[in-house]
Amino acid sequence: MTAADLDAEFGAANDYGTAVIERFRQLGIPDETIFGLRSVLGIARVQADPGGLWQPHHDGKWMLIVPEGEPAQPCGWAELHDLVAFHTSEPGRWWTRTGTVDLLGEAHVAELRLLGGPLRLYSTPLAWLRAGCAGACIIDWRFDPHVALGGVEAIHCDTDVLAARLERRLRETAPRGPAITTGGARVAA
Repeated sequence: MTAADLDAEFGAANDYGTAVIERFRQLGIPDETIFGLRSVLGIARVQADPGGLWQPHHDGKWMLIVPEGEPAQPCGWAELHDLVAFHTSEPGRWWTRTGTVDLLGEAHVAELRLLGGPLRLYSTPLAWLRAGCAGACIIDWRFDPHVALGGVEAIHCDTDVLAARLERRLRETAPRGPAITTGGARVAA
């Protein structure tokens, strides 16, 4: 699937009326996010598979669609990398279109690496949207947090559960040093 394919799919998902806008508001998504410089919301009928991917389907379940990609300046998207789908009744479960992104908000993380400041990390795409897309949301927990989040001053998680899960993932993926020996005896690294 190409960036142009993703752009076309998100364009179709982004074509909605005032009833949908009102539903976004009812979900607690601020107008600045709904009508911002960069379109971050769409809706589509989705068929999700157990492997974590989704595809458009005419008989599928209606879900919110959130893009991730390279922002264009001053507005829009230079290139979309993936589309995340979730249902508002189950915001803690989501699927990706291509499975190629680790985070929503990758550009925000990159900005914080350069400018400094703590990263606000959200437990669900809906929580991230409600926060005006300021911060990030982990999409694929197979990621390496040392690579994806390294270089930021601090991370503030929106829930204790998210903080504990991130701490576990940081330990699981911690770089291992070389084996250290002395006098022929191996010492744990």
